[in-house]
Parts: sequence; structure tokens; C-alpha cells
Amino acid sequence: MKRFLFVNVNTVLVTAAIYVLWVLFYVFDVLKKTIGYIFPAVSNRFYSSSRGDKAKLFAIRRGIVWLERGCGAYAQIPNLKINADAIASFQSATFARWLIAKIITDQNLFNCLARLSEKHFQRAVRAAPLWIDAQRALGYMILFQGRRDEAMAQLGNAEALRDKLALRAGFEPDRKVFLPPEISKVMGGIGHIDAYVKYRILSKDQRPYYLLARDGEIVNKPFLEYWRDYITVVTDPAEVDKLAVAEAIYGVGWLGVMPHGDGVAHVHSVIAGLQRQWSAERRAPLLRLRAEHVELLATQKQKWGMSEEDWFICLHIRSSGFHGQMQGGAEDFRNAPLETYYPLIRSIVESGGWVVRMGDSSMPPLELSECGNNPQVIDYAHLASKTPEMDVALCASCRLFVGQSSGLHTVPHAFGRPCCLVNIPFNAGFPWHVEDLFIPKLYFSTRKNRVLSLKEILSSDIVHADNQFLLSAREVILLPNSTDDIVETVAEALQPNSYSIRHDGVGRSIVEKFNKLNAEYGTEISGQLGRYFAMKYVQQLSG
Repeated sequence: MKRFLFVNVNTVLVTAAIYVLWVLFYVFDVLKKTIGYIFPAVSNRFYSSSRGDKAKLFAIRRGIVWLERGCGAYAQIPNLKINADAIASFQSATFARWLIAKIITDQNLFNCLARLSEKHFQRAVRAAPLWIDAQRALGYMILFQGRRDEAMAQLGNAEALRDKLALRAGFEPDRKVFLPPEISKVMGGIGHIDAYVKYRILSKDQRPYYLLARDGEIVNKPFLEYWRDYITVVTDPAEVDKLAVAEAIYGVGWLGVMPHGDGVAHVHSVIAGLQRQWSAERRAPLLRLRAEHVELLATQKQKWGMSEEDWFICLHIRSSGFHGQMQGGAEDFRNAPLETYYPLIRSIVESGGWVVRMGDSSMPPLELSECGNNPQVIDYAHLASKTPEMDVALCASCRLFVGQSSGLHTVPHAFGRPCCLVNIPFNAGFPWHVEDLFIPKLYFSTRKNRVLSLKEILSSDIVHADNQFLLSAREVILLPNSTDDIVETVAEALQPNSYSIRHDGVGRSIVEKFNKLNAEYGTEISGQLGRYFAMKYVQQLSG
């Protein structure tokens, strides 16, 4: 009873808070526009002073900048008006979505906030039907709640509105492609450019591609620089401001959907198809490590004591630190326990290899004693010598990249390096690459009190459950891979032609079963299921 009352009180308080915020956002926007109309010099001075490197701004000031932005460049589009109601609704919905992504761990609060966010996004698009960012945000929120078909329809509608917006503004429709500006903020986003360029090449798209990468929002400038050979990357603040209206009109929502046939499809499924076609046509990787980065890596390897003949793997173990996520929150199901990787590290060293642990300082450091205190283990994520250039050079040169469903895997993929993905959830369209070897986490149903079979996962909407709340609603817990699962899968990835296990025929039969189910249910998962994992869990996976 106390739990029931606590949950309901929290729900009421959260609901009230979102509506209070709507009022505050509304008043703020009206005041901002009034001051801008009466005292334009004051408004312009505040706007210019609020810009700059956002990474260096205090949290309160960043909040003011976000509020002040309003509807961004849409406010400058000819013949388009977005009123205070639409802006306040969009901002309150966005704040609720931020709470879900970063703070909330309770299922009931998730349900409450998700409904509120969707409701406010709906209000925003009713007030401003051609505000495409709001249309997309509504689609993403519907998708986040697991209503996939409805979300695809909404996101497809948002893309279709681009031509209507262009005509309203007096622009020629569909003449350019402005890639989502958010992609410069995370490694995986920049890595998406690989697929965007391949789409452009394979579809013979003649439109110019642009990316406005705003100052202070580029997570890795050297990696982004590589893509200047294929797209126009604009980083100069003055040029970014000049092109902001064109970006609003010609911007594509390719973080959610991409063109497919006469319409759109989920971005992961489309990317997986593009990568399969690229591989089938035996096309070369788009990127090659530049001479200065080759030299930089050689110098660093020498400092570590690594000879030219030595080989190394890059190891990335996702944790919640980089994105500032709460344990048990929306993205927690993607993380993995560090301690289960120590046997792998020792195994690599014993076989003569080096292990370079990738990531950043927000991650828990390696317990080097658990790694055998071996100098061939480099906790690069915590080194003072870590640089963006080295991040790229290491990923582009490793013998094998061992990672998860985290954006860093896109770097080695762009350079054509082999990847092994462990501890990943089953998600339609991922992995993207047929060359990848992967093993998923086991899906344990608390209602059935057992591990779900391949068919139960791939034939249901569980394969589309891409956040912790959707899995919890389906009473599913993801069980991390065991130490031997990881060791054996990486061994297979390192020696795919000579790797063998006892009862190999059993493992191969499950791999074949997975491939057939994947094709039957159209889940578009590329890559090969690890044979040891398949053999070990034959009973659970067979059902």
C-alpha cells in the first residue's frame, strides 16, 4: 500500500511539474520575443554572449541557452510561424524525454513521463505542423514506447513534410541533404556517416551532402575530418549560422529512419542492408589511416614497448559514465560488467597479443592485478596521453576490435577492421556487418522462469525492445555473457578458419537455425552467431 501511494504521489508531482514547466517556457518565450521586438540590440547582445563552447558553460547557463534557442533556425524560415504554445510544448516534452533518458529508473514514472512527453509533442505539432523537428521528436517518443509501426508512420510523415516546408519557404524541394547535426556529438553518430556515404554511392544520389558541426559539440574532430573527402563539413561558426535555415529545410532525420524503396524504414535495418550490399560487391572500406596518424601510432607503440611485429586488440566495455546515465536507466541494458572480461585479457596476453582498453575516464579503471600485472595490458582510457587522434589510429589498426552495441565500433568498421561484438542485446538490424562475429546476452523471462528461445525472441516485438523500460514491461532480464563465452568467441574471431570446439556440429546447427529464423522473420541481423555460445546454450536457444 505504501509503495502504491509513493508511486502515485510521485506520478502526480511529476505531471504537475511538467505542466508548470510548460507555463514557464511559454512565459519565457513570450518575454524573449517581446524584448527582441522592443529592444533588438539587447536581445542580440544576449544571444551572442550565450553562444560559444558549450562544454565550458555552467549547467544553468547551458539551460538558458537551450531555452533561448526556442525553435532555432525555424524562426528564420520565410512564411513560417511557430508560436509560443508550440515552443513551450516542445520544450516541456523535451525536458520529460531528458528525464527518461538520464534520470528515471522507475517503470511507473517512465510510463507517466513518456505519455506526458508524447502528449506535449503532439500539442507542438498541432500548433506548428511544419516544424519538422517536433514531428520527428514525436515519432522518436512513440518508438521509445515500443509502438514501432506507428512510429515509422510518424517518422515517414516527418520526412515527407520536408518538400512542403521547402515550397512554403520559397526553396526548391529536395535539392540538398543536411545530415543530422547531432551526429557530431558522439562517436557512433560520426560513424553513421559511413552508411550515409555508402547510401549516396549505391543509390547514385546526386544531391550534395552537408553536415553543420557546431563548435564545442564535436566529440572527435580527427575522425570527423576523415569524412571531408565525401561530404561538406562546416565548422566555422559564421558559416554554420548562414546555413542554419537551409539545414532546417533540407535536414534529414536519418538517425531514426532512412530511405527504403518508395518510403522509409528503420535506420538500423537500412544500414544493415547497405553494408551487406557493399560487402557483396566487394567494395573497399571508405577510410584509410593517414600517414601522420600511422606515424603517431608507431611512436606511441614504441613508448609502450610494443614492437612492429606485435599485434593488439582494442577492447571497449560499455558503461554508463560517458552519457551520464543512471544505473538501471533506459540504456543500462547495453552495459556489461568489467570483471567478466579479465579472463579474456589474460588469454590474449598469454597468446602473445596486447590489449588496449578503449573508452574514457568516466569508466571504472582496470584492476591490473586481475590482468596479471602484465605490461601488455594498456588501460588507454585512463592515460594522460590519450588523444582523439590516437583513438582513431588504434581502432583503425587493431587486429580485432572487441566491443558491444556502442558507437565506438563504427570507427574500426569504417577502416575495414574486423569486429567481434559480445554482450549485445538482440535488436533488429544489428549488427550491421556480415563479417562481424557476435553473441547476444541471454533473454531471461521472469514470467516463464527460463531463458527465451531464438524463435521466441525473433518472432516477437522483443527484438525491437531497445530500451530497458520496454524489456522490463515484457518481464525480460538480460543476462551478461559469461567469461568463457567471451573468451571463446574472441578466439573464434581471431582464428575463424582454424577455430574448433567439441560438439562443433551442434553449434553449427544452432547458427544455421538462427540464420533461418532471421530470414523468416525479417529481423535483418547481419553477422555470424558465435559457435561456442550456440553449442553451450543449445537447449535454451532451441526452445
